[in-house]
Amino acid sequence: MDVYLDAVFHPRLLKDPNIFRQEGWHTELNDENEPITYKGVVYNEMKGAYSDPETVMADLVEKAMYPDNAYSKDSGGNPEFIPDLTYDEFCAFYRKYYHPSNSYLFFYGDLDMEYYLDKVDKEYLSTFTKVPETLPAHIDLQRRFEIPVETYGSYGITEDDDPSRKTYLSYSVMLDPVTTAEDYYAIDMLAEIIGGVEASPLKKALIDAGIGQSISVSVDLSRQQPVFEIVAKNAEVSQKEDFVRIIRKTLSDCVQNGYDPDLVEATVASSEFTLREQNYGSTPPGLILNIMVMDSWLYGGDPMQNLFYEKALDHIHKTKGLFEDLTKRLILENHHVVVCVLKPQAGLTLRTEEKTARKLKEYKDSLTPDQIRQLVRTTKEITAWQQKPDRAEDLDKLPLLKREDLKPASLVKHAFVEQKDGIDISVYEDDTNHVVYFADYFNMDHLPEDLIPYASLLSLTLGMMDTDRFTYTEVDNEIGKRLGSLSFTVRTVIRKDNTFIPYLVLSSKFLSGKTNISFDLIKEILFHTHFDDTARLKEVIENELINMQQNLLYSGSSVALSRCRSYFDPAAA
Repeated sequence: MDVYLDAVFHPRLLKDPNIFRQEGWHTELNDENEPITYKGVVYNEMKGAYSDPETVMADLVEKAMYPDNAYSKDSGGNPEFIPDLTYDEFCAFYRKYYHPSNSYLFFYGDLDMEYYLDKVDKEYLSTFTKVPETLPAHIDLQRRFEIPVETYGSYGITEDDDPSRKTYLSYSVMLDPVTTAEDYYAIDMLAEIIGGVEASPLKKALIDAGIGQSISVSVDLSRQQPVFEIVAKNAEVSQKEDFVRIIRKTLSDCVQNGYDPDLVEATVASSEFTLREQNYGSTPPGLILNIMVMDSWLYGGDPMQNLFYEKALDHIHKTKGLFEDLTKRLILENHHVVVCVLKPQAGLTLRTEEKTARKLKEYKDSLTPDQIRQLVRTTKEITAWQQKPDRAEDLDKLPLLKREDLKPASLVKHAFVEQKDGIDISVYEDDTNHVVYFADYFNMDHLPEDLIPYASLLSLTLGMMDTDRFTYTEVDNEIGKRLGSLSFTVRTVIRKDNTFIPYLVLSSKFLSGKTNISFDLIKEILFHTHFDDTARLKEVIENELINMQQNLLYSGSSVALSRCRSYFDPAAA
């Protein structure tokens, strides 16, 4: 806690401009005859972010959606304008807004609250003078549009890339402030119903119409006026009108005829399972709870509002036509609409780099020889500062986890192995709030190595295809109704001799009261999937291809590391 509070309220950055130069940006010149370049952690991070078409689209939508308030600005910074920010401007901004009068304190865990509140007050808050009137800061409400607006943009692809089916289309609406837990959770579920799963009507309608190869529907409830967004990836510019028409017609039909009751039941059950379990994977529960608190508290609402979900779930279960009403009121009757078309443009990235290089050349040409020599000296000073080791007394201030802090005892209360039909079953008993966690490892050691990659393809298709008893959309609904989650992955276990055993791993979780019906569905998917449906198989593979292409383009470093690892680790090959 001290590390965070000290970093926020007493940053060294205010005293040392080199921190701004390293973490933000600076001009770099190692030799008088070399060209000047921009360097900096944030600058490079945002250059990477703006190479992602989804970031470019988000920037376009936000500028068009919120022309009159702070949401039109990118908090991370547009790399084109980051070098316009001076050190003095940054420090002035910090001093104005990074003040206890503009802060919200959130504690999570089994804490002595009186002790920690007293500590925060004595060591941090009491050292500041309260700022009346101007803080806390607030965000002005965006005035509503009377008619929809359209915005257009481009993102870069290489000259060799085929631009066909690489356009992004989005349909976004601005919602009114969400002031109740009932709306908070219902709107989130609505996004899932409309386009979050394979059974979603809008996702199916757009895919069937050939508009995009991947459809996503999301809502950002962290904003004072949230955005509900529908995105089609890998579409065509010419499909914009059909994209909008199908969205409005499909949702109008859903309002008139009602959503599939099984889809609604599956979505609500899945959301309820997540809320009750409070297992968010690698994300700490405290962080998720903090987000729920801030989504209301930041805008003058009750900070505890979204934590008490029982009443909201009861309302959602009992209110007939709830999601149809929300669709009509929040989307179809909403005129604050932004339609965005983001198309690929060959060579755009290279031209952007050339524009930056010309700007820096003009800057260098404007410098005197003395100023150029001073820039070289400053660059060397920054490099020397970066390479200087931290003092031992400073390193000792950082809190470290010690061996005695670790609990040697197992976190699981009771573990044993039982046999059934000659198969070992490891059983772990603990307090899980009636949630059963199940994993099944299928040994693939008998497979030739050249077939193992196809096991990964198999893991993608299980749960995504028709079975003897269900269509793939019904499979999606049944998973939501019966299970908390179901996934298939390929993993490897390394032997002592550095050889490996590949496994196809089935992972699932469900409420103990649904054990029988959960295993019934798992067996249906495992043993009765229709892999001969080549049209559906093509859809699943194409969607994964999009994910792989985006991962290759925007997470290239992780792909490169995986490739390198494959040369010395047989399990990674």
